[in-house]
Amino acid sequence: MKIQKMSFKDKVNDVYSNYKDIDKPDYKKYDLTAYADFLELMSLFSNSDGVTRGDFQDRLFGTDDYDKAENRDKDENFVNSIFEKTIQRSILYSDNYPFYIEKNQSEILKLKTEFNDSSKLYLLLLACSNLNIFDSVQPLLTREFEKVSAITLKDFLPKNAVVKEFGENSDYKGNTISKIKDLAKDAGLKLNEEEINEISPYNSKEKGCDIFSWVNFGDSNKNKLIFIAQCTCQKKFESKLSEVNRFTEYFIFYKKLPIQLFFIPFSYINQENKFENSDKFISDYLYFERLRIVTTCKSMVFSDFQASELVDGLIAYQENYID
Repeated sequence: MKIQKMSFKDKVNDVYSNYKDIDKPDYKKYDLTAYADFLELMSLFSNSDGVTRGDFQDRLFGTDDYDKAENRDKDENFVNSIFEKTIQRSILYSDNYPFYIEKNQSEILKLKTEFNDSSKLYLLLLACSNLNIFDSVQPLLTREFEKVSAITLKDFLPKNAVVKEFGENSDYKGNTISKIKDLAKDAGLKLNEEEINEISPYNSKEKGCDIFSWVNFGDSNKNKLIFIAQCTCQKKFESKLSEVNRFTEYFIFYKKLPIQLFFIPFSYINQENKFENSDKFISDYLYFERLRIVTTCKSMVFSDFQASELVDGLIAYQENYID
């Protein structure tokens, strides 16, 4: 039986249906960053109407009257803390934030009507941060996130840096062993043959490295700056941190171990310029989260991304989009 592919409109409808089916997200109470994302998605799908604090409180806690004033106050305070998080984001991201706060009789979080490439990138990262809702386009989003991460790293490093993709958009062909050998040859590195021999010749993918980069000096000395990056859209991203360490065992580094990078689409830098939920961020990694990606990734042309159609469709979305 032939399986019919979902049209673009079907995929957007599916995303909206997933979002609409969530009466109340089951995030941990302390994970205000996730709740702020959900508020932004609510504003995105409401389009020109926007979302008030009351709208969001009804979405989270229902529209029934409260039996006790203290319960109402508790819920209001929680909603206010999430709204404050989006206000902080509007300051941190500045012109790159695709939403704005309209102050009328009450504050309303609204989607802007004009966008630059960076504010569209923000919406792409917002989608990547909520794969449970965007599951119909999950393969596209994870591939695009790796592409965004590679461009971000290129823009971050000096111009003589070499950046190679090694994940879904790999610059190398063949099985895992041949890919690693070709990478080592390009980077001028010696292989740890004992570890290479442990890899199955039937493997075509190897966890632990999505982007590999190095910065050469003018000489041929193998002492150089090397960066190994992992990209993930998993909400529990900390569970993947150890995979980078395993990948480093395939090479013999001369006098300097590689710098380990981790790219995540979530927004974790707060107004105190620290990471929210900092216990997730273990030492010895350099992290690129949403703010760092949006403010660093400047050489991209967003229309070149396959996901640009998705983002433009979300921007133009209205509830009557569904037949």
